[in-house]
Amino acid sequence: MSAVRVGEVVDHYGRQLEAAGWTPVERAGVGSIAIATFTFRDSTSRPWGAALMATTTPGANRVDVRLAVRHTP
Repeated sequence: MSAVRVGEVVDHYGRQLEAAGWTPVERAGVGSIAIATFTFRDSTSRPWGAALMATTTPGANRVDVRLAVRHTP
């Protein structure tokens, strides 16, 4: 896997978050990691934040994806 591949994975899932109403904030990638952050306001206007991360290790034939979502008071 290459850095381009993990970036493609973040782009793929990031588009799904955007389609669900999340707003992209930042995106970065280097080597075997890519990350994007998002914000969202629910129906009661409560703010939420999310970090979407894709990683791989050298020689691995897989990409690990993590999504962390938090309410931001």
